[in-house]
Amino acid sequence: MNAVLITVIVACEVGSCCLLGAGLVARYVMRLSRTSAALLANAPVLDLVLLIASVMDLRSGSTAGVSHGLAAAYIGFSVAFGSTTLRRADQRSTASLPA
Repeated sequence: MNAVLITVIVACEVGSCCLLGAGLVARYVMRLSRTSAALLANAPVLDLVLLIASVMDLRSGSTAGVSHGLAAAYIGFSVAFGSTTLRRADQRSTASLPA
């Protein structure tokens, strides 16, 4: 496996979770809706970073392997279920707030 690409995949996953958490905290704890929107809108940027890293690795002569398949699966999941994941996290956050 390509260690650099695996590192980028893990960093994008951690970054995605951090952006989601920070966006929800900004929205519901700090009451900063514009900051929250900016944080949550930047989540797809991480997918773009991963896509660029994967393409650069392939263009440098690397053969497609498990790490590239993992990157494709991560991007595919994010595209297919990203909005649903965000919507569910948002619903759970509002349900757990005191009235």
